[in-house]
Parts: sequence; C-alpha cells; structure tokens
Amino acid sequence: MKLSPAREWLALFALILLTLGAEAWYFGDVFFHPNQYGIMLNPDGMQITFNYVWQVRHGHGLILSNQNYPSFDWLFMTDAQAAVTLLIQTLHSCWPGISAYSLGIFNGLLLYTIPFCSVYLYKIFRFLGIPVTNSVLFALFICFLSPQWVRLTSGHYGLAYLFFYPFVIYQLLRFTDTKIKAWKPVLSLVTVLLFFGFNNGYLSLAGNLLVGGFGLGWGIREWKQKGWQAWLPFLVALVVLGSLFTIFHGLDHVTDREKLPWGFLVFYAQFESIFLPTCGFIYESIQKLTPVIKVSYEGEAYVGIIGLFFLGWSMYRLF
Repeated sequence: MKLSPAREWLALFALILLTLGAEAWYFGDVFFHPNQYGIMLNPDGMQITFNYVWQVRHGHGLILSNQNYPSFDWLFMTDAQAAVTLLIQTLHSCWPGISAYSLGIFNGLLLYTIPFCSVYLYKIFRFLGIPVTNSVLFALFICFLSPQWVRLTSGHYGLAYLFFYPFVIYQLLRFTDTKIKAWKPVLSLVTVLLFFGFNNGYLSLAGNLLVGGFGLGWGIREWKQKGWQAWLPFLVALVVLGSLFTIFHGLDHVTDREKLPWGFLVFYAQFESIFLPTCGFIYESIQKLTPVIKVSYEGEAYVGIIGLFFLGWSMYRLF
C-alpha cells in the first residue's frame, strides 16, 4: 500500500532511531566516544587500525611505509581500508589537525553507517510491497542478524559495511523498474562498487559477483525486449572488476608477493554448517542425538535454520 511521503519519512526516522538505539546499547561508550577506543583489540584489528592511522599521519601517496621494509607495500594490497585511508589522508594534507580524530573517523564510518543498512532493507521491502510496520521490524531484525557483524567485531573492518549489500540489491531492483531511468541505479552501482572495491578486494569481488550474476540472468531474460540495456548490470560488473584487477596487479611494485595466501585451500565452507547452527542450544541438542556437525571455525557457512524450512517448503511446492 502506498503511503504519503510524510508517513514514509516518519517510518524511516523511527527505524533509524531504533537502529541507533540498539547500536548504542551494544557498543556502549565506543558508540558515544569513537575517537577514544579501538573496536577490536585483537591482532587483525590492531594492525588494520594502525596501518590506517599511520598512513593518514605519515604516509605519502599509495605506498604503505610501515611494513614490508625496505620495499614497503602497495596500499591496495593491504587491509588498511585503502579508499577511506586515501580520503582522510588527502584531508590531512589540507587540515593537519584532522589526524587527531582519525581513529574516531575510522570507527564512526563503520558505526554510524549501520542505520543505512536498515534503511535500504526497508526500501527493499517497500519496493516489494510489504506493509510499513513489517518493513520496519524486519529491516531492524535483519540488520542485526547480518553476518557482517562478525567482521566488525573481529577486526576485518573493510568487510564490515553492513549497508553495502542492501544498497546493491536495492539498486538492482530499481534497475528493473521501468519508471526509473536506467542510468540512475547504474551510476549508483558503479560509484559504490568502485569505492568499496578500492577499499577492500574481497568486498569488491563479492559485490561484483552479485551484480554480474543478476545481470547475466536479467540480460538472458530481457534482451529481446530491452536490447543491450538489459545487459547493463552485467557490463557494470565486468568493467568495474576488470578495472580494479588491472589497477591492483598492474601497478603493484612488490615482485615476490605470495600468489596463494595461506589458508585459502585449508579452510573452506562445509556443507554441514549451511543449514544447521554450529553453536548454541539447537547445536547442542542435535549433538546429543547424533554428532553430525564437526566444522572448523573458518569453515562455517551458516545461513540460518529458517533456510532449511524454506528449502523444505520449496521442495514441497516444486514436487
């Protein structure tokens, strides 16, 4: 049901307040004083934060000079949030005092963009015709069930922007809307995929695979009616991914970089963990009946037990 713009804005405002309130309860003082705390003080979290702070205050250009001596490292090949680092480094060259707040900016970008996850989830649900109350509630719940939370609390900050995937999905939905000019969602996708592509290679790969997979299916389905425009998302993914790959590898000055990082073929997603939890009450109950789940920590791929019910329902409807 279509509501007045005022009621839509009121629902969004309430959703943002609820999200910020839940965040404040969860993070405590870190939420209110982001410049005084490290979110995660484990080795990964400390190294990534230090690389960023060092580059903002002491770095020049695209070379990270605090590691890999004497050759130093190519900023885009580290997990130092290269795009964010370059942005704040540029501001530092004009306003040196900003370096005193570099940690707060780093934490704030992660924490204060979380409400955008709820907002874009809400927009997705409303686009699909789901009532406002349900859209607000489920946008809030799904936001805080996002698997990207573990990236925020384990120190892999470049992967922790919760709004990234809802934003991409919403733009793809807008692309399918004939009332919206195609260039608007396409430009939004290119901008976000490029920025976060430079920021973190893994997020770039996942985002471009999502857009490319959708674009391939949409192009096959719609090309007879829409012509080459039906292939725009697929072309976006190819161009963005190709550009990032060329820049990352073409300009990398390190000649002895490890081709296959350790762990890539050691840890892998295990089928047992996809539909069944690997900890908690349900896991313990299943283990008492039969020890069917033995998953290494890096091999978890849990998508929620609801997914198991949905799979069963789909099989029932199909056959």
